[in-house]
Amino acid sequence: MRTVTGTESWLPKTIQEARKFPQNIIYDFPGSMVVNPVPGIILKCSPFSNLLEELVGMRYAREYLSLPVPKILHHPAFPRNRYRNRAYGDKCSVWYICMEQCPGTSLESVIDTMTPEQLDHVAEQLKAILSRMAHDKPKSLGSVSGGAYLNFLFPGYVTPKRAFSTVGEFNDHIRWMLELFCTEAFIESFMCRLPRNAAVRFTHGDLLPKNIMVDGSTITGIIDWELSGFYPEYWEYARMYDPMFMTPAWADLLRRIFSNPRRETEIRVVRDFLNIVDLTF
Repeated sequence: MRTVTGTESWLPKTIQEARKFPQNIIYDFPGSMVVNPVPGIILKCSPFSNLLEELVGMRYAREYLSLPVPKILHHPAFPRNRYRNRAYGDKCSVWYICMEQCPGTSLESVIDTMTPEQLDHVAEQLKAILSRMAHDKPKSLGSVSGGAYLNFLFPGYVTPKRAFSTVGEFNDHIRWMLELFCTEAFIESFMCRLPRNAAVRFTHGDLLPKNIMVDGSTITGIIDWELSGFYPEYWEYARMYDPMFMTPAWADLLRRIFSNPRRETEIRVVRDFLNIVDLTF
């Protein structure tokens, strides 16, 4: 376990132990829990393997790309043979990440009260973050550490066996997933909307106001990296425009970030895929 001297005493040994202090719990869902055990510290807990992927994604974003990501203080040791016979949802030894708390609050809670000048300031920072992410040129699609995706987009028996070498292979895996439950007509109408020649980019995967921390109009951190990895370029864009999370204020901010017309086909096909995963797998 990675540790910082003198601060281990308040680390819980199990999720059940963390729940003994309800006054410190920020949220508690079946899949994960976030606790504020002491001032300035956040402890994210989960019995599932997504925290392993979140950990490597956070490290990559902070240490390699110098993005505003909470500093990691503690985590259990990585399991041996990370990718051998594992799927999303399997129990994992990396069941918590202890990190510094980002100053301020979520953009989601203040975006509706921001002035045009504040929105411009946030937009410029997000453009700079996206630009840094775009400069990275990964050679495969999958986990940040080089293996297959290991998140709820590809759960259980549809977890890829390895990273994909091309966007075409990524698309072929999605086609195979659809063939398990969908008609041929639907599959063809879906696949014709999925770009095959996109560049590959490092992606947060859930870059929405709920995961952007701000102090005033200054971004202090990007949180919740459990979906991070290497994806086709359009994936981040489509997730930011996700109709499920769109509000007038967020739409206004996105117009300040992206000057070109909305890429509706890509936005809709990614949302349709997420709906299929949510309803089927």
